[in-house]
Amino acid sequence: MFFSNSGAQRPGTYEALFKVILVGSSGVGKTSLLESSFTEGNNKPTIGVDFADRILQIKGTKVKLQIWDTAGQERFANIVATYYRGADFAILAYDITDTKSYEKAKSELESVEKHTNGRIHKVVLLGCKLDLEGRRAVSTEEAQRFAEENGLLFIEASAKTGKNKDAIFEMLASEAHQVIKKVKAADKGARPVNPSSGEATNDTSSKCCARS
Repeated sequence: MFFSNSGAQRPGTYEALFKVILVGSSGVGKTSLLESSFTEGNNKPTIGVDFADRILQIKGTKVKLQIWDTAGQERFANIVATYYRGADFAILAYDITDTKSYEKAKSELESVEKHTNGRIHKVVLLGCKLDLEGRRAVSTEEAQRFAEENGLLFIEASAKTGKNKDAIFEMLASEAHQVIKKVKAADKGARPVNPSSGEATNDTSSKCCARS
């Protein structure tokens, strides 16, 4: 997480930036959701890592979410791992019509915790292709149960119909707002705070709340 030096009063400005990693098997629809929410795109497989950003306002606070879309393709695994570092949030995406992609998403939880040193604020389990309800292979109840057991947020969405596509990022922005509140409560925003520990640092040379 990084605090903005420019404040959040002018158009295009924000109070804090949060890095979000979007992971899951290739072809589950996560890239389509990202593109339909941020840009006009297509559904070609992501090559390596791509990212987009969006500013949302939650309870008077503007936060910028920078979404990193990881490949989900095994040959890029060694490259993708480096992008996990410093992530504030993670989205584990799967295709509701594909049980293998669901199992893959669940297994990625351990990888996320490992590569972020357990410092991630919150993980979202995302079921994609909600428009294909008639071909559903992973029940909402099963995914919801896994999310609850592991302290994850859970949502299903469709890039094709647009259902819940904005709700995903509004959910993350709300979580980001809570992180900012904790940081301000710890030090009233006067000094940079390590978001992982919630403790203020003595380094006043920068407002960057970096992770080690």
